[in-house]
Amino acid sequence: MISDYTGRLGNRLFVFIHVAAAAAAHGWNLCNLVLLPHASWFKGTVNNCFCLFPAPHIRCRLHTLIRPLRGVMEFLAGYHRRFPNLQVPGLQILQAPKAGYVDLDSPEFLAAAKKGGVLALWGFRFRNNQHVREQRQKLLDFLAFENSWNPRFIRDFQRKRQENEYWLCLHVRQGDYRVWRGGAWYLSPEVFARAAWEIFRACPEKKIRFWVCSDEPVNLDFFPPGTSRTFGGSLREDFQIMVQSDGLLLGRSTLGLVAAYLAGARYWCLLDGVPPKNPDSWRDGASAVEEPSQPLGSQ
Repeated sequence: MISDYTGRLGNRLFVFIHVAAAAAAHGWNLCNLVLLPHASWFKGTVNNCFCLFPAPHIRCRLHTLIRPLRGVMEFLAGYHRRFPNLQVPGLQILQAPKAGYVDLDSPEFLAAAKKGGVLALWGFRFRNNQHVREQRQKLLDFLAFENSWNPRFIRDFQRKRQENEYWLCLHVRQGDYRVWRGGAWYLSPEVFARAAWEIFRACPEKKIRFWVCSDEPVNLDFFPPGTSRTFGGSLREDFQIMVQSDGLLLGRSTLGLVAAYLAGARYWCLLDGVPPKNPDSWRDGASAVEEPSQPLGSQ
């Protein structure tokens, strides 16, 4: 069971992908209470009130009635942190460390999983690089978007396929990144615009359509011609476009890495240096959620 609202949606999906990959590989049943606020987004959770993975055959949409269960788990986790020697029958609570990671394929974790009862995971640092690629199709099926697209997006997406456009998403993370870690991970829209122009000029043979996905308004006048902003400016629409893109240009954000993984799209983090001009030589999205050499952000 995943029961901690760690960070925002990107972090929650990042942890879910790792834990679900381990669950699929070992035949465990996973309850992901932290996806309840976004359960209507995904095909695997829209009729799955406990956000169980794999999804059960019984269909139920009583998600709001289940949300108090996460509050109960939060109370029990706090109780466990204060009194670690006192046990709740049938319940184990595993707190992720502040430094380092819990390997979900380690002998210690597998031994805890075999004890039976409910194993509740609390925190962000749970990883399972061994299985995130091999179990990717099961996760794609579970996290496929429920059919609730903006009609204009459907038309643009169909036209993209007909005209063979290459969609390159620029995930311009603003907001808290101006102050997070002293602004060390903040990238201004102008940085993305300069990179977009370099790619645009270097790839005249590609019909590149740039999409700006940002948590704040962005002036598109600095970007190459034809650059678009998501229609409603909501996180849901941003994420939908990100997972349909052919390439993603990112800052250091877990939401962007999850989108690259789900899209199977090439991606590049601008904090890792100047991107190669041809997006086809960027990093493989299938490996985007594998543990990086540097810590991740809080999106």
